[in-house]
Amino acid sequence: MEYTLTIHALAAEDILEIARWYDLQLAGLGNRFALQLEIALTAIQKNPTAHNKATDETRKAFLKKFPYIIFFQLKENSILICAVIHNRRKPSVMKSRYRKIRKQG
Repeated sequence: MEYTLTIHALAAEDILEIARWYDLQLAGLGNRFALQLEIALTAIQKNPTAHNKATDETRKAFLKKFPYIIFFQLKENSILICAVIHNRRKPSVMKSRYRKIRKQG
């Protein structure tokens, strides 16, 4: 099955913020983060059900070499990337994110 992958605006903000932060730490590190993210997104798109469920509606994929988790929802042949969040953040951060996404429709 072929899946369409969409990155929610809030997740896109996460990605930009993370990449900028890494570039401030070391020039080019933001690009390395972006490369690992692209690899993970490709894996999600190829086989989304290979990733563990975080909730009934959400799955999660871990980035290699960076301490971040990609949270996404799978509906039929559509994948929505909801967030990219540091793996040490509290679960309440994701709950808040899903509430915002639901309100936006």
